[in-house]
Amino acid sequence: MLHPARNVRSAAIAAGAAIAIAGSSAAPALATSAGAQSDGYLHASSTNSVLEVYDFNLQTGTCTHQEPATGRCAIPFYETDNLTGDLVGQQQESGALTVTPTFIGQAVGLGTYSGTVKGCPGPGTALFRYVITMGVNGQSGHNHGTVDVVPGSGTGGLSTLKGHGHVDATVTPSGPVSTSRLDFSCTNDHDD
Repeated sequence: MLHPARNVRSAAIAAGAAIAIAGSSAAPALATSAGAQSDGYLHASSTNSVLEVYDFNLQTGTCTHQEPATGRCAIPFYETDNLTGDLVGQQQESGALTVTPTFIGQAVGLGTYSGTVKGCPGPGTALFRYVITMGVNGQSGHNHGTVDVVPGSGTGGLSTLKGHGHVDATVTPSGPVSTSRLDFSCTNDHDD
């Protein structure tokens, strides 16, 4: 059985930067190194450098807020992710999970990204919104979801950043591994 702390980290990464963003064998299309693909999408990897989980006991697997009928736990989290590939920077994310004790369920997160995005004029910030399915196909430790740029949230060189993408995260013995395939771009609305 997978350690609950690693599942929480996987959820958090997938939710942010991740939601939840390093090569995952669970998704062959994403398995090459970030930024090395020429399929028209941007690719990024993330490593989680800080993770804070609240209202969940990592030793016992119990939670403070548990729905009696389904056994689902409501678990808030905060994390810091370092991104590489076509996105180079750092993300501060917060969010919440609603999962069974075996980490099957859903996660949402909102991350403030600061850095660069390939194809954009320079560094800046933007907000990313994540929606993640925890335990794809009922398998704890494999998470998949979406990431969207919050419209109008960009600053600096990312002031016109738009787009959406997909995130996959898998728990490995050394911790969670996450990849993103993104349809992000910086566009000038006056050029459309």
